[in-house]
Amino acid sequence: MSSTISKIILAFGLISSMSFNSKAQGKNSKLAFRIPPEFDLHIYADSQKISNPVSITIDPQNRVYVAEVQRFQRGVEDSRQHNLWFMDELKINSLQGRLDLYEKWTKKGRFKPGHFTEYSDLITILEDTTGDEQADKSRTYACGFNEPLAGNAGSVLLAPNGEMYYANIPHIWKLEDQDGDGIHDKKEKFISGFGFRNGVNGHDLHGLEWGVDGRLYFSNGDRGYRVKTKEGKVLKSSERGTIFRCEPDGSHLEEFTFGNRNPQDLAFDQYGNLFTVDNNRGQGDKSRVCYLVELGDYGWNSGHENKTTFFRATKLNERKGPKPLDAWVLEGDWREQHQGQAAYVIPSIFFIPGGSAGMTFNPGESMGSKYDNKFLFSAYQNGVHAFDLEPDGAGLKKKDHDHFWSGGLIMDTEFDRDGRLYLADYVASGNPRDGSRKGAIYLLKNPEAMQKESVLSASRILRKGFTSSSAQELYQNLFHRDMRVRLFSQFELAKRKDAKVFAKGLQQTENELARLHSIWGFGQLSRKDKSFNKELLKFCEDRNWRVRAQIAKVLGESKDPKTKEPLMKLLKDEHARVQFYAATALGKVANDAKVIQALIHTASKNDDVFLRHAIAAGLIYTSNADEISKYIKNSSPASRMVSLLALTRLNDERVIDFLDDAAVSIVQEAVLAIDRMNHHDLAMRAALALKKFTQGKPQLTETILERLLQWNFRRGDALAVENVRALIYNSSAPEHIRQVALNDLIRWQQEAPMDPIIGQIRPVNSERFDTAPQIKAIVSDLLDKEESKAMKALLTSLSIEYGLAKNKNLLAAQVMNPNGDVAERLNLYKKLISSSDASVAKITETLLQDKEFVLRKEALFHLSQSDMLMFNDYLQNLYDKQIDLQLLYLALAHKTYVKGERLLIKSLSQAIEGNYEPSALLELQEAAEKSQHKAVKHLLGKFKNTLKDQGPLHEYKATLYGGDPINGRKMVYNEGLGQCIICHKIEDKGGVVAPDLSHIASLERARPEYLMESIVAPANYVVPGYGNVTVQMKNGDTLVASLVSQDEQTLVLKMADGKNKDFAMADVASVSKPLSSMPPLGTVLSKRDLRDIIAYLKTLKKKEH
Repeated sequence: MSSTISKIILAFGLISSMSFNSKAQGKNSKLAFRIPPEFDLHIYADSQKISNPVSITIDPQNRVYVAEVQRFQRGVEDSRQHNLWFMDELKINSLQGRLDLYEKWTKKGRFKPGHFTEYSDLITILEDTTGDEQADKSRTYACGFNEPLAGNAGSVLLAPNGEMYYANIPHIWKLEDQDGDGIHDKKEKFISGFGFRNGVNGHDLHGLEWGVDGRLYFSNGDRGYRVKTKEGKVLKSSERGTIFRCEPDGSHLEEFTFGNRNPQDLAFDQYGNLFTVDNNRGQGDKSRVCYLVELGDYGWNSGHENKTTFFRATKLNERKGPKPLDAWVLEGDWREQHQGQAAYVIPSIFFIPGGSAGMTFNPGESMGSKYDNKFLFSAYQNGVHAFDLEPDGAGLKKKDHDHFWSGGLIMDTEFDRDGRLYLADYVASGNPRDGSRKGAIYLLKNPEAMQKESVLSASRILRKGFTSSSAQELYQNLFHRDMRVRLFSQFELAKRKDAKVFAKGLQQTENELARLHSIWGFGQLSRKDKSFNKELLKFCEDRNWRVRAQIAKVLGESKDPKTKEPLMKLLKDEHARVQFYAATALGKVANDAKVIQALIHTASKNDDVFLRHAIAAGLIYTSNADEISKYIKNSSPASRMVSLLALTRLNDERVIDFLDDAAVSIVQEAVLAIDRMNHHDLAMRAALALKKFTQGKPQLTETILERLLQWNFRRGDALAVENVRALIYNSSAPEHIRQVALNDLIRWQQEAPMDPIIGQIRPVNSERFDTAPQIKAIVSDLLDKEESKAMKALLTSLSIEYGLAKNKNLLAAQVMNPNGDVAERLNLYKKLISSSDASVAKITETLLQDKEFVLRKEALFHLSQSDMLMFNDYLQNLYDKQIDLQLLYLALAHKTYVKGERLLIKSLSQAIEGNYEPSALLELQEAAEKSQHKAVKHLLGKFKNTLKDQGPLHEYKATLYGGDPINGRKMVYNEGLGQCIICHKIEDKGGVVAPDLSHIASLERARPEYLMESIVAPANYVVPGYGNVTVQMKNGDTLVASLVSQDEQTLVLKMADGKNKDFAMADVASVSKPLSSMPPLGTVLSKRDLRDIIAYLKTLKKKEH
């Protein structure tokens, strides 16, 4: 049993009075934490009692229910490890489809029989029966969650009546312990149909939370769902994460938000606003705090994952020509509000680095005043963050953000009835197959704050429960400082239909929160009986804007047509937050022309993105597409935009009319809308809109132009070919787009179901126009006058391929020109080989002597395929002269050579003594690895042992020299496992969330060793301005920002707004080590790819002028 953790003052460069190191000492854990000094920390349970905890909930007796993951990698699959089935998986649209996938690959021997049912996730109860704040009793509350499609465990939540809700794909379960023995004796599938795809592990069913409206809210990651509601409606999506809500009995299930990626947990604040922190992809974006608004779209589509993480599985890496642009990063749907952001997207509030896990709202005063009314977000390996928000127009913005806890792998937090905070620590990633168990629950408390009367009284009330309380007691509870007391009293009053108490609570004006809970209580009643709106209507002109706002919301949810006129007045309210709720509510109660006109008129007078969304939501709820479509030609761009947003969600084909709009922003929004609607015939009609952007400089962004090009490719007829051809001829169009267009014509006849722009399978018309004559005409017309170097190279290649080369001797001379562009020479050489040109033999002989290794390698490879006699003679020459060892070793690794073993023995013996060619080291090791000769194997092992003395990164020594910069560039720009360009900028391309690499090779520190270490161990050196640090100030404030510089006098941080701010070191208590957001790629990239990337980075030098 672990003992109480003591506080130890930590030094982070300076001795800090505001932070300490706590060590939890158990059999399986030894962890360091940093927390504020006013808190005591205890270990409540260690690995002897629980393992892999992901979610916790606590009952009125302070018993802790823990959802434990036991099936991760042991029955729950991650498609990143199963590229072979990924394209099949993208076609699945039901749970049966995933089951069929498992059965198919089990029969093929990929999995042993029973693999998908061997282990079960479970729920464990922990109990402290002695009062020493450590669990001394544990038992399994529920298990048997091992059906083939089950897991991972997601979330647990207790209802006020003691029923347990448990999220575990593919079901929300409802569990009951009817006899009180601590083990469930009733288990039912509450709602089913979630997660019919595997996708990325952890994007599961989770986030169970009680809303202030009395409904159950929960989240599903981007693994798809097909759910039939109790009312018979089918809710479905295969590509986007979603927030759902339903009544406590499961009725009236509905999609609350769309376009989430992996919103792992949900939490409401004291004013009824719902939030999550959505997990980032990890390639150019950030984890984002999202204000979840009704019908909000947050921009994510799993296709963004498919075209990057699954770049090879989707075969997009084999696609010729430029890599498709990364719209998720470039269009910035994940970002905070910014100019040019898509109108359909709800912008992020701010970012919190680290993974996404649990989120809890501090309900009372037990943490101390600094943390009152704040969210506690578990950022997995980045600790726990505290933050709150404040109104900003019709939306909200960050008010304060504090890095509250550091250390461990915190998955969830929860308060018990006494106000103590419990933290679930995963401790170690994964489930080792040997069954080792790791996990811990910590207990954190502020002893001084816990003595407050509001904390003590909340404990008494929560322990007693609410069913036996009198109406007067419940009324008094509505005024309580603890939100749980207020909320559960509201629920009990609603269950009793006690409108008199709610009326009394609303009439008083001293306590705002009691009034809000009374409104929400009325809302629970009026959803079933509209007559309860009568009392609410008396307060539509109340002096308190929050009261007016929540009344508007509740009136809308009652769907009472009699509330139309009051809501019309509230739509004109002086406060934007009132307008926000009134706009959405109006569409629920009426759908006539007057309402639609009022909504669209309001949009024309405002530029608030949150109000625009609320108006669009109201229009969507009217379902009156005919009336909305009358505004397609309205004189106000804002009116047209909100009409477009509404018609899109109503799946109305008239959105195509917006492609003719005078405003470029609306045209672009229409393209995005049609893409999201996934209506093939509509997209094929919309493809023809490309024609008007083929002359002059297109005003559309490149990502929008790529979508239009792809629609034309899918269309495939003569009109589509003409559109693409016209864009190629337009020298004012972006070079990238012209290259894509020309490559599209080249692959016009290929079967290409994967849409490279959106990363999803989309239909392609089977009847294809013959593009060969067009390509020949383009080559003939443009080859001699084309100014773009990249386009000219592509046209030259095509001239060879199509037999249009006017002077092949000139082309042969270009290939053999030692001063020519290497990539261009290589490409032309390959084209000449494929055309069986007579000059190839002479060119090959010349290239074998070229100074560029990549050309010598290609020439030798061609020789091995075309003339084995000459191939062996050439190897003999290299062997006799002991020259070009890199090429010789490479040949040995792929072709048998009679003297190969002798050479390897000699070379390895020399290498052990430190005598080897650095640029050939990788080839030497690869050749030796493939050899079956005992002496070679022995010497290779001995050589590897000598490298171990050269530091922790010794295994990457062979990557420092000898790489192929051409392939390295492809890796940096194109390949799924590299793609540095997503985060880093090079010249005018790439992201801005990581250091600019444009002139990296000109930096004094940029030795090959540094470049290698930056890729395989990025945390070892973090470039100033790009690593997050936690700064503890002596006044108690905590800052999380990017470190720019630090000396004895001054600390410079880049703040969330992108601006640098100076702090006097005299005011700073501690600064943590900078954290890099870049993942270590040493185990992801092959050593050859890593070496090639380093070789390319070494070419990025400042150009001399």
